[in-house]
Amino acid sequence: TVNGLGNKIDSFLQQTIRYRGEVIGDRVHATADVFLTNTAPARGLPDYVIGSFASPAPPRGTNRSTLFVYTAVPATAITVGGQPVPVDGTISGGWWLYSLVVELPPGGVARISLDLTGDLPPTRYGMRLEPGGSTVPAKMDVALVVDGRDVSYSGDLTQPMTLR
Repeated sequence: TVNGLGNKIDSFLQQTIRYRGEVIGDRVHATADVFLTNTAPARGLPDYVIGSFASPAPPRGTNRSTLFVYTAVPATAITVGGQPVPVDGTISGGWWLYSLVVELPPGGVARISLDLTGDLPPTRYGMRLEPGGSTVPAKMDVALVVDGRDVSYSGDLTQPMTLR
């Protein structure tokens, strides 16, 4: 995520990523759910923390972030809060890249879901997990079945890791 309001509110953004998928041979089908929670208060802190330099400014305590999702296979559907949004991806550094702007009021929660399906390069499967841009580590919950074998991770993502 990248803060879009020029303040310090990103220290109040909690991210939880749930990834469920199956890899059979060189084909993957998965769902990535990203939950963003804004724990910022609406008052009691200075403008440089919960205010905004945007014009027009959203209410104090509002978090406006751009979520970037990189994936090895394309998204076939994306929803925000259960509502479909256009699937508009691009290739960046060999990865599919999807970006969405999400605005959360104080205490607000958003669920962004991506359905991912496609062919992988014919190499040994590895899922690369990278920490995001937030000051608070993302919570990861990954459950995969790779050619009949369970691969999983659950916990805070504080450093890069690869699941095989």
